[in-house]
Amino acid sequence: MFIYWKRELPEGVPRQEHGNQKRETKIAVSPGRQSLLGSHLQSCWFNEINENNGMETTIMPPNSDYLQTANTKGTPPLILAVTGASGSIYSLCFLELMKELGQQTALIISQAGREVICHELGTRGLKDMKALASCCYDASQTGAEPASGSARWRAMVILPCTMGTLGAVANGISANLIHRAADCFLKEKRPLVLVPRETPLNRVHLKNMLAAQDAGAVIYPAMPSFYHRPESVEDIARFLAGRIAEFLGFHVKGLKVWTGK
Repeated sequence: MFIYWKRELPEGVPRQEHGNQKRETKIAVSPGRQSLLGSHLQSCWFNEINENNGMETTIMPPNSDYLQTANTKGTPPLILAVTGASGSIYSLCFLELMKELGQQTALIISQAGREVICHELGTRGLKDMKALASCCYDASQTGAEPASGSARWRAMVILPCTMGTLGAVANGISANLIHRAADCFLKEKRPLVLVPRETPLNRVHLKNMLAAQDAGAVIYPAMPSFYHRPESVEDIARFLAGRIAEFLGFHVKGLKVWTGK
């Protein structure tokens, strides 16, 4: 893995050119040693270049002061995790809504999640999602803030949630940052919303949903509603995003509710 700095580095840190990245510095570092870079990583955004597929992911360092800054503003940040199930538009609409509501949101995208986003929304959609987030983590960053129960978060939403992720959460398996963060939310008794988008469901899926619910998670299937008479796919996706937001205690202005008429 290589890190490409987007900001100016402190004095004394070597700079060099690489390809077209003339204003960035290339540093070879393993994911497990990111925290050893100390203060040079604090508060700096960087890109991870995956050497296997060339995909680029904007992430935050494990020792950043993002949480401290967010919490001083009075409202703990929220985590949105995106996995490899279909339904990227739900994630995008949720991020847009959080931005409108002034809620800081940390984004974690799995490798499969990135691939699905690019397939469904294009690379532009992936860039838009990163731009809407307050910060981004890579799912391989198992030492980042969400991996600890001591970090303060308002809630976590996995949208969409694959059956593999559901199975990991339901059975306490922490293979990546998304799994570990969800496990922390369960043990700390914090709001964890899983939004599965799969059909049909087999017995294993259903048992895992029940196990996750018993552990404290909320199963919130991505089921579209039509009583609000949506006129586009975006209307459908935004309505679901709004319902999840209101479930978490936000007031979404203009969200249609059933009045019995």
